[in-house]
Amino acid sequence: MWAQTNEREQETVTPIVASDIEEAKKDMKLANKSKAYNEEIHISGKPQEVIDIYKAVDKFCRELDSKNVQRIFQAKTVNYLINKKIFCSVHLTKNGLRIWAKLIYSQLDNPLENVRDVSNVGY
Repeated sequence: MWAQTNEREQETVTPIVASDIEEAKKDMKLANKSKAYNEEIHISGKPQEVIDIYKAVDKFCRELDSKNVQRIFQAKTVNYLINKKIFCSVHLTKNGLRIWAKLIYSQLDNPLENVRDVSNVGY
């Protein structure tokens, strides 16, 4: 860090210590973890059609078990949990929604074309 002085005084240099850098990194990590996300962050700037579909999915997920379903807002997704296990994640984009649902693919009757089995992919 350079400390600037007026022209009459000599320029002084303040050395940066490694512990200062580590402390700054810790502060940044804490700031990122404590950043609160909410529904408004996810729906802001999105088309009304996307918001309407999101609200329908949100209502569906929350009504599955209204007492036990938790909704957690992350940086990019809205996660729905039952007993601390995620069963659905929704990512809102300007073009639509990306939804990851924990289902047993073989038990689906007539899955849609845009639904695929990723159980062997590591998801």
